[in-house]
Amino acid sequence: HVLNDNYILGSVLMGMNEPIVLMDADLNVIDSFGGVTEGLGIDSIKDIKSYIGRFSSCKDYFIHAMNDLGYLACYKLSDGKVVKQWEFYAEQPIFNDGMLNKRRLKDGFWDVSIKNNQVYVIYNGKTYDERKDKSKRFPTTILVFDLYDGNLCKKYITDKDICRFVLDEDGVIYGVGTNPEVEIVKYILP
Repeated sequence: HVLNDNYILGSVLMGMNEPIVLMDADLNVIDSFGGVTEGLGIDSIKDIKSYIGRFSSCKDYFIHAMNDLGYLACYKLSDGKVVKQWEFYAEQPIFNDGMLNKRRLKDGFWDVSIKNNQVYVIYNGKTYDERKDKSKRFPTTILVFDLYDGNLCKKYITDKDICRFVLDEDGVIYGVGTNPEVEIVKYILP
């Protein structure tokens, strides 16, 4: 993700407790951060298979929304230093001896975008067993957070699934749904 003309964000998909990498324009690593164990009372996580997520940015702020953990974090870049502003867990993950309990873990965030100082995310919230039902496996929830303090402002339930989306200048959401076939969906949020 190109943060601005001077910095690029990358994500290490597995094997690190700090999965986000900040690089300069020449792809030299400046810093790594984004550990999800802070505040959970866990020294190390042994089996998170993936830190896959999406980035979105606006000026010096950027968001990382993780798929597997339902973890959302807001950061601010100031003079080449990254400072976490807030974080949100859709649910508190359960660990047993550093091993993530995946049967109880709900699927997380599928896409993220920032518009007018608000963070829009697509949240799935379904467990492993619920995702087995192909007619109900994809997300139907849009959450809206305040960019600066992380407070949840709004929650929308869509009548069709929505996996990826863009926001236009008027705040209209255009998304891609997949149930029963691939389709474009449009939502005008009040």
